[in-house]
Amino acid sequence: MAGEYAVLEDQGSGLAVSVKKHVHIEVEKNSSFEIISKMGSEIITWDLKKLKKNELLYSIVKQTAAYLNISESQLIKKTNLKIYADSGEFFQSDGSKTGLGSSAAVSAGISLALLLKHINSPIDPLKLKETAFEIALKAHRAAQGGMGSGYDIAASIYGGTGLFTGGETPHWSFLKNNLQSDLLLIKTGIPVSTKQAILSYKNWKKSKPELFSRFLQTSNKLVKKLYIAEDFKKSLLILRSLRKTGIWIGNQLKFQAEPDHLKNIINPLKNHFFCKALGAGGEVAVVIPRENRYISPGNMADLKSRIENEKVRLEKIQIDDKGMYWEQ
Repeated sequence: MAGEYAVLEDQGSGLAVSVKKHVHIEVEKNSSFEIISKMGSEIITWDLKKLKKNELLYSIVKQTAAYLNISESQLIKKTNLKIYADSGEFFQSDGSKTGLGSSAAVSAGISLALLLKHINSPIDPLKLKETAFEIALKAHRAAQGGMGSGYDIAASIYGGTGLFTGGETPHWSFLKNNLQSDLLLIKTGIPVSTKQAILSYKNWKKSKPELFSRFLQTSNKLVKKLYIAEDFKKSLLILRSLRKTGIWIGNQLKFQAEPDHLKNIINPLKNHFFCKALGAGGEVAVVIPRENRYISPGNMADLKSRIENEKVRLEKIQIDDKGMYWEQ
């Protein structure tokens, strides 16, 4: 929701919500270790040979083995499981991603599945979540060349609305959602490379240290104001300032938060809705009603008819307060 790029920094602050989109993980005994991944309509089976070619999945194996203080080969030999990971809810009907962090949720789920298999002694559920977060974060970063804040993994695991504090060891603090309104999500269907956006940010940070320092201070200050905002009006005013900060940093990086294809969608909505690009921008935006905070089914249908086309999708989202959960 807020704090784009700043969350990459030590003590950089961001505000995130966990959306009710789920990766479903099922585990069954098998003669060997195998992961079956369903991504939209595509189904891929990762046996041991293929697994080493998938940076993310193999990084999860390596990081879990390191946590358990055993070798990768020992972990694989002992893991006589077939793990099904279905991330279909994160894909649109045409097979394109929604941009809501499917790989983060998959990382969290598979990390947990491996921990549940190999930790024999009783463990506190919160401690188990913290351990899964640590493993998934390291694996995700390794697969992205050391990059990534981990806020999407934290949201997947802990759920609800949270203040995310970045760094080598990030932190998630739960908070009350003061917006108390419907949240809509626009998905443009045009993907943005998070990895390239982060590289651009790192290069800019090195070349413009004074601007970087000013940006981080401004972003952190606004996010912390949002964290303690007491009501809807104050929250919306702060989000407006955060939107301007997001547009500014995007222009600095040549990664526009609101490129023309997104502007064309959100500009007609501005009289009645607050709109803000999320992440690197261009792919996903949040839409919040300014006055009538709850949208009737009839008004929602009218909005969808005005906005949606072959690529663009609009949906009402729900916040998932549970985060990651499991049954044995």
